[in-house]
Amino acid sequence: MYTIGQVAKFLDVSRDTLKFYEEKDLVKPKQNIENGYRKYNHFDIYDITTVNFYREMDIEIKKIQELRKSKSIEGIKSLLEEKEQEVLEEIEYKKLLLKKVQIVQEDCEKIKKFLGKYVIKEMKPLEVNGEIEHFTAYDEYESLKKNTDSLKKAVTLTSLRRVISFNKEGIIEDKFIIVRKVED
Repeated sequence: MYTIGQVAKFLDVSRDTLKFYEEKDLVKPKQNIENGYRKYNHFDIYDITTVNFYREMDIEIKKIQELRKSKSIEGIKSLLEEKEQEVLEEIEYKKLLLKKVQIVQEDCEKIKKFLGKYVIKEMKPLEVNGEIEHFTAYDEYESLKKNTDSLKKAVTLTSLRRVISFNKEGIIEDKFIIVRKVED
């Protein structure tokens, strides 16, 4: 039998973590009636390492509790498939986020290169999905952003185009449009 301090030390977990696992019924150490100290046996240590194994895969405590109750291989398989899908979606989102960061970095370089210069050129066809009348119209932007799916949210800002209409007297209109490239 081991004390909470010994288990915490050789499993490299905090005492608070061990107490938390106990509160969640993931481990059930024996408790000394006289002094209230917890005593852990080999089965408790196995339970703790199993919980840590699933936590390292970022599996929620609630899901681990469900697994422990069912003790089903199919349950484990299903949970891991669900986690795999979640990780794949997160990777896809991170890829889009990385692309957005790279595009903004490129835009920063273009700003340095073209600052104070004006270029008029033909644009490729774009589909207008929405319009923001003024750059401080955050309510409009939020409502437009909600109409995109979760993966597109990562690149929505890169789909903004600023449209400035002017004549000889000056600027007539200044707005942003939210666009999507038209597929060929």
